[in-house]
Amino acid sequence: MRHDKGVITVEQACFRVGKNRNTIVRWCHRYGIGKQVEDGMPWRIDPIALDMVNHGDRLALWAYHQGEMHNPAVLAYLEPQEETILGSGA
Repeated sequence: MRHDKGVITVEQACFRVGKNRNTIVRWCHRYGIGKQVEDGMPWRIDPIALDMVNHGDRLALWAYHQGEMHNPAVLAYLEPQEETILGSGA
């Protein structure tokens, strides 16, 4: 996961992408979009990586996991997030 400050819960992830809990947890394991501090603890999910998986964008997810924040495939997901954050306080 890249951004610990912007993590969301499984429930928030379900609402965000319209999938059920089992799918979200499976994606956490399969695609590395979330983590648990210890087994049985709540999942902390990266919403940017979640969106990439939900859109089937493996290229963006790979680049994101590699830390390529200036990759155009990654920027397509980062910019809407930044606009939402910047626009929310105005």
